[in-house]
Amino acid sequence: MVTFTQRAEDALRASLAAALRFDPHASLRVERLEGGVRAVFVVERDPSDQAVDLGGGLTVGVEPGLDGTIDAGEHNQLAVVGP
Repeated sequence: MVTFTQRAEDALRASLAAALRFDPHASLRVERLEGGVRAVFVVERDPSDQAVDLGGGLTVGVEPGLDGTIDAGEHNQLAVVGP
């Protein structure tokens, strides 16, 4: 199961708000990246993704098998910080 800290939620909201100015169909997917995780913009979520509702109309797709607490650090870089 994936959870997001408030900082991570705020970072995802800011990123999506910027993307929606260019593509009103954009959504976010959180996926593994060597050494961490990243958020990418997608038009259609992968059907195998776990949909995580962060409230306020923001649902994020999460790559299958990704587990832990995700936080945002400097420059809104995402990282898994705990189980």
